[in-house]
Amino acid sequence: MIRRPPRSTLFPYTTLFRSGFFKGMDNSSFGINPMHDERLMFIYENQRWNPLTGFSNRRLLTDRCMWSDKSGRRECTKENTKLPSIHWLWTTDWLVDFHTPGGVDRDGWQYAKDFPMVYHGTKGLTDYVRRRRWYRKCKLSTFGPWEELDSVRLVDISMQVDHSGCPMTPVRLWAISVKGEVLCRIGVTHSCPKVCFL
Repeated sequence: MIRRPPRSTLFPYTTLFRSGFFKGMDNSSFGINPMHDERLMFIYENQRWNPLTGFSNRRLLTDRCMWSDKSGRRECTKENTKLPSIHWLWTTDWLVDFHTPGGVDRDGWQYAKDFPMVYHGTKGLTDYVRRRRWYRKCKLSTFGPWEELDSVRLVDISMQVDHSGCPMTPVRLWAISVKGEVLCRIGVTHSCPKVCFL
């Protein structure tokens, strides 16, 4: 249901602030920075073919819910999809996603023989189910002990931690940018969390 944010900017945690957790708790904002990001939330509308009426919301007892997550195991409607936390705000209404992997028809539907199968963008003679992906954007706006690393947009990040307990032991970080570049951060420690990717 949740995709990585379009910004995908890394905000490392810093311990360079005094005892206050958030801005204003100890009348100090030292080390407290704004954090902002965006995220896309996805839900799926599911329908089954009925020989008398065509595609409809009527389904078999074993079918997924009319509105679900990608797996179809969890009901997710437009009304019950929640923001990740109180610091997130919706920035758009729900919209049909015409860029769903596998292709879609002109109304945003994907077709398959049954749930869950491989979906495609054109209806075939043996396709008895269809789904349509909807998305809604939300934005994070908060303050905390984070600092924006840089503007490199990331797809994935991995971390290797030595569990010796020594704060000077380096943490190894690797990431993949949206351009497919493999990035590495060297010299990251508990006391030095902000080191740029190479």
